[in-house]
Formats: sequence, C-alpha cells, structure tokens
Amino acid sequence: MSPHEDPKSAVALARRWRTAHPEDPMARHVAAALIGDAPPPRAEDGYVRALFDGFAADFDRQLASLAYSVPALVETLDRLWPQPSAAMTVLDAGCGTGFSAPMLRPHARHLTGVDLSPEMLALAQQRQLYDALELTEVTAFLANHPEGYDLIVATDVLCYFGTLAPVLGAAAAALRPGGRVMFTVELDPAPNAPAFTLQSNGRYRHAETAILALLEASGLDAGTPMVNRLRRENGRDVPGGFFEARRRDSSWMTKPGGSR
Repeated sequence: MSPHEDPKSAVALARRWRTAHPEDPMARHVAAALIGDAPPPRAEDGYVRALFDGFAADFDRQLASLAYSVPALVETLDRLWPQPSAAMTVLDAGCGTGFSAPMLRPHARHLTGVDLSPEMLALAQQRQLYDALELTEVTAFLANHPEGYDLIVATDVLCYFGTLAPVLGAAAAALRPGGRVMFTVELDPAPNAPAFTLQSNGRYRHAETAILALLEASGLDAGTPMVNRLRRENGRDVPGGFFEARRRDSSWMTKPGGSR
C-alpha cells in the first residue's frame, strides 16, 4: 500500500481483499479495476457468474431504473428484415434473463440463448421464447458451432471482454456465409484511445477504430456503428456503439433462411 493511501479507500480495500483471497475471481477483477494494474484480457468466468447470479432476480427492474435500451437492435432488425419470416437460426450470446428474446423470436426458426449465470438462465427459461438455453462461456460455445448461425446478437456482453479478437473471430467462424453479428460496446470517446481500458466499475470500454480493424481482420464487413446511449449510470449517459457486421465470403443469404 502506498504510504499516502487512505487505508479505508476503495483501492486500499480492494488490495487487501485480493491479498486475503487471491483465489477469488471477484477479488482479482475488482482489484485490477480499481488499482489500475495491467488489465486481464477479459473478466474471468467466475467473476461474471458471481456478478450476475447475485442480482439476477432484480435484473430487469435495474435495467429499467438505468433507462437501459438497445433501440438500435430493433431499428437494425426492422431495416434488414421488415417482414420477419421466423426462418433464421439465431444465437442470443450472453442472453441473461432473455431481455432481447422478444425482439429476436419473430426472426428465428431456432433461437438459442447462452449465458454463464444459471440464475439468469432460469429467468430466461420462464419467458418460454428459446428453443435451447446453454450454460457456458460465449467464446467457447461459438468455437464449437462452426457455421451454425445466420444471426448472432450480443448486447451488453462485450463490456466484459478486453481483448475482442478471440470472441469476434469465433463469432465470424460461427456464422453461416452471409450471416450477421450485432453487438454493443461501451466506447472510449478519447482521441487515440487504447484498444481497450478496464474501468473502475469492472467493465471494459473500447476504441471504435480498434473494433473496426478487428472486424475487418475477422472477415466481417461492418458499416459505421450507431453511437448512442447504452444506459444512464450515476446520473450520466454511458456512451456506446451498436455494431452490425456481415460475413463477407458469400452473398448467398439474400434473405433470412436462404440456402447455399
């Protein structure tokens, strides 16, 4: 501890928590976020599971209190497929309580939800909108389903990833030719921002230019992201970007459910 550090400060408490419980993923992640150590490439599975299990029952109400919204998802779905045909295989990656399921179900022949939190998945099951729900980590799931999906959606998920190359590469490989991935991130508004930064709240924010470069390298064509407010937190808007990208190696899917 620094000789000038208040022993009751959040940083000091986080440091002591990590020292006392070095095996605890929650202690490790919170300490990294507050102390300013080199950030881990993503939040550990144990941290994410504990975090979301802890407030699953109150999750939807908290989203409402934060004015959480993903209007860009609805807008993009309506623009691409104004007449939903229930023809696509769709993955709701990091589905949580199933907040996005009502928007995705009209487009899906088969809708799968994936999440690390069993408490969240139990609530998603109650919606009765998914054909399958899987308790697993998103990147690993994607890697095990090559060319399995026409549409992959990840809203408010990639803020728990720092290095995005593995998950975006896995998403590209899990898309069928011509398929699309849609996701949100918290954006760093600073000029020349680093590719990612771990914030004191434990979430990552990213540089837009770095994300676009990763999408290009992953074989995905992306337009200009929609920049909007992801939610309000502590009385302030959290700036975010909604990205939509298409696997570029074929134009076979001119409409949902197209065939090669």
